[in-house]
Amino acid sequence: MCLRPCRPASLPDLITRLLSVISPKIQYRQVIHRTELCSGAFVHLINKRWLNKLPEDLRRTFLEVIAEESADTRVATRKQHADQVAKAKEAGVTFYQLSEQELAELKKKSEPVLEKWGQKIGPDYLAKVRAKLGS
Repeated sequence: MCLRPCRPASLPDLITRLLSVISPKIQYRQVIHRTELCSGAFVHLINKRWLNKLPEDLRRTFLEVIAEESADTRVATRKQHADQVAKAKEAGVTFYQLSEQELAELKKKSEPVLEKWGQKIGPDYLAKVRAKLGS
């Protein structure tokens, strides 16, 4: 692992996913700002006509398996995240929590991106996700 000195991540860098930063293939930053980005929000694309043609018991089982596997993956992702943060700290990486003001600025600057994605995925779906995440 190569550690190189660098300045703290700038505000645009803050949206970089921690798990992609902490990788043996990518050099570590010595300073990382914690942003607590959403992780584990899955989108499953299923043909509604196909789904509705399934027998009720099979459709219910299918949807239950998707929910269970998504929940298991979220748990595994949180564990992986914690393990990778611990390894990074052992390697000398410093983590900083954003202040409320910095977090508010990050959210404000993220709005145009969210609006653009809302147009692509549908404003109703985006609103549902944001409500679920409390954002």
